[in-house]
Amino acid sequence: TYAVAFVFWSIASAATGLATSPWQILAARMALGLGEGVAPVATMSYIKHAFTDKERGLPSAIYVSGVTAGPAIGAFVGTALLEW
Repeated sequence: TYAVAFVFWSIASAATGLATSPWQILAARMALGLGEGVAPVATMSYIKHAFTDKERGLPSAIYVSGVTAGPAIGAFVGTALLEW
């Protein structure tokens, strides 16, 4: 399940880095999305089973905050690193 998706995602990530044509990059990125699609479902399932109803709000909020803030912050940090 999650482990299989993680391995699939890892292979797709490596394939993206090794791609030599735009079509290979497109195919690898599509595979990357398929492997990545399991992560939110598996994470929320883990939170549901690991925390009680009263405790579940904070871990869910932290996860969702990271998912939404990460790409926004990453764009600025990535740009800064490229220009550094």
